[in-house]
Amino acid sequence: MRRCLPLLLALLGCEAPVVGNPLPEGSGACTDGVRNGEESDTDCGGPCPPCPSGSRCETFDGCESLVCTEGLCQEPSCSDFVLNGLEGDVDCGGPCSPCVAGQECHAHADCASRVCASSLCQAPSCSDATKNGAEVDVDCGGGCPPCAAGKSCTGNGDCASGVCLNQSCRAPSCTDGLRNGEETDRDCGGGCPSCSPGLACASPSDCASKVCTQGVCRSASCTDSVANGSESDIDCGGPCPGCPVGSSCRTGGDCSSGACAVSCQAPSCSDAVRNGPETDVDCGGGCPKCSLGRACSVPADCATGACSAQLCVAPACTDGMKNGTETDTDCGGGCAPCADGRSCLGPSDCGSRVCDGGCQTPACSDSVENGLETDVDCGGAADGGGSGCPACTAGLGCGVPKDCTSLVCQLSICQARSCSDGTKNGPESDVDCGGLAPDGGWACPRCGPGQACALPSDCTSLVCQSAQCQAPSCSDGAKNGNETGLDCGGGCPGCAPGAGCSQASDCQSSVCAGGACQPPSCTDGVKNGTESDTDCGGSCTACALERSCGSGADCASSVCLNGICANPCPASGYAGCTAFLDLTAPTADRTVWFGGASKEYNPSCAQIRVGQSVSFSGQGGDTFSDHPLRQACGPRLVITTQTSGSAASFAFTDAGLYGYYCSKHAGMGGAIEVVP
Repeated sequence: MRRCLPLLLALLGCEAPVVGNPLPEGSGACTDGVRNGEESDTDCGGPCPPCPSGSRCETFDGCESLVCTEGLCQEPSCSDFVLNGLEGDVDCGGPCSPCVAGQECHAHADCASRVCASSLCQAPSCSDATKNGAEVDVDCGGGCPPCAAGKSCTGNGDCASGVCLNQSCRAPSCTDGLRNGEETDRDCGGGCPSCSPGLACASPSDCASKVCTQGVCRSASCTDSVANGSESDIDCGGPCPGCPVGSSCRTGGDCSSGACAVSCQAPSCSDAVRNGPETDVDCGGGCPKCSLGRACSVPADCATGACSAQLCVAPACTDGMKNGTETDTDCGGGCAPCADGRSCLGPSDCGSRVCDGGCQTPACSDSVENGLETDVDCGGAADGGGSGCPACTAGLGCGVPKDCTSLVCQLSICQARSCSDGTKNGPESDVDCGGLAPDGGWACPRCGPGQACALPSDCTSLVCQSAQCQAPSCSDGAKNGNETGLDCGGGCPGCAPGAGCSQASDCQSSVCAGGACQPPSCTDGVKNGTESDTDCGGSCTACALERSCGSGADCASSVCLNGICANPCPASGYAGCTAFLDLTAPTADRTVWFGGASKEYNPSCAQIRVGQSVSFSGQGGDTFSDHPLRQACGPRLVITTQTSGSAASFAFTDAGLYGYYCSKHAGMGGAIEVVP
């Protein structure tokens, strides 16, 4: 490995010194006890043997350690990048840290794997007979095969048995909670106890049920061809069907015959077991007849000749035979009445209470209450699939309302119809309302909206449409609800003059006198008719100033501004305008600027011609919300009120003076003179 040192010096940027040997070999100069010739120290270095540590040196190979630093040979170390001292390879092995796989070695101890072969450290393996790498014992555990019992371990996964206890692998057992050894499942099968159903198996002997299918133990069943579970023989006895004659048994219950004497016995009439065709123990069927109270299938099984509910009984009305005082099988005489067509001796023998050569079917004309009738020849809810007899009149018996002509059954008695019985009956058009009495009068109170009707007179609203009473409306052609006149007054539109009323709001004219609506007049103290304000405007006299108007014709001043009668602008001008800036020229800028720091209109007094327009525009960012614009006077309303935005334009079609102002700032106003 010393051949690596020049390579190391090349990597460090150094040049290997040239080693000379001018003295002839064996000259004896290297043993004269004097530093002479090319020696770097006494009798060493140069052509002589390398010097020990601490000696003077000139080159690395002049030192035993191959390390010459600052002219002195150094002690070998594990970090000098030179193979020296007892090292197996450069700076590893010997007293240094172990060498890795591939590095040179002298002994196993030089290697991290503790395996030195052919003077090279080997990588750990699972077959090198050495505990190395991740192994927990020699060649096992870690990444190697699991360890055998008795080997070291750190966890269950290190052991072939899957059991690591006190850092030692244990041998498999049938109680260690693991599937190991020859077990087919955890702690069962193989040499361990049999496995339960659902666990793994290799052969039937691994299973408690002795049934192993597709590697899984199956539950014992009555069809697995194995005597298992609680069976007394193969697939019979215990919870399975009874065993045939000759099979093994423990009790009679294991046998189909119910007789067990070590093996199942054939049935007999003396084996003290109910088996074979017997209906009870050793009786009935082909055996002697059974006594009273014993089980039976047919009367012939009984000594009494009567079998009821599979028991031998004394003769009775339920034994299926005609006996005693019965007129037919189990009916008549002292038994229950017979059904239609059965034999009888008198009415009491029949359920219909009609015996005429035999029991007769109930009829609605046999003068007997029978069948489904609720009284003699009536009732039985004929229209509901009952007897088909007529409904009963008041006072006769009933079961349901349909048994009665009134459809009212109380305390099992049919009641006379009424307007408060909660039933639609008699002439009523709906439940307890509508209809006419036989004398032409009302049968019951009129019906409300949504109830059935036949005539308008059936309804409180006097309106019947599609056989249903309608709610009062203001267009149904009937005086109903709160109306004071036909479809008017109350909650409906006001009534015309002459129609009934109870208050002024009932009338179109808002004038109610003597229970009748009056025509509008110019002296009734009410705004009505064509009036624009109370008793003025429209067809009445013109309105005074400040009264409401629709047009100038409604006002004595002939000026209607913003719906209020007003004066025309004064002849002396408005807002101090006696002279006007002439803006009549076609090219003139007819813009009135408003707002700004002075809060004024500019120009405030302007003259234009008919047909021209004037624009109002805010200055300095002012808007109509800062200076609301309104017209104050003029021949007609042209300047409409502006409360938002910053610009508006108005066209003037009539000559005259038009005053305007800001409704927020007193004294801020102007006028426009419109000339022909």
